[in-house]
Amino acid sequence: MLIMKTKESIPQVFAWCADSRLSDNEKNLAGIRQWWACLDGKTIIWEVFSGTREDMTKPVTRERLIVESPLLEGIVLRWRERGVQKWNSIPVQHLVLNYSLKQLDIIPSIQDCFGSKHRVKVLN
Repeated sequence: MLIMKTKESIPQVFAWCADSRLSDNEKNLAGIRQWWACLDGKTIIWEVFSGTREDMTKPVTRERLIVESPLLEGIVLRWRERGVQKWNSIPVQHLVLNYSLKQLDIIPSIQDCFGSKHRVKVLN
């Protein structure tokens, strides 16, 4: 029996790593940058995972917020929470965007946050 998948059912995953020389690395970063910028005004869940690999399955913190002015400058993710003037930023080492799940996994630069991972999930 031949099983056919529609284009929508095939996961669309884009990965970028700061020290990668793979040919798609910069193209993937450009796609992630565009996706991140499109989060302006969207409601998201921001999760932070920390510790050992086993601990990475349950978030240490989980926050629901509306994103304003998201941008990716160089290798730094920047954004504000609606109603808050303070900018947030994370220097990143590795990004994995699962376009189908509307989810971005963020590995911060080692000097910024050792042993942590962030996940952004779009709700609307």
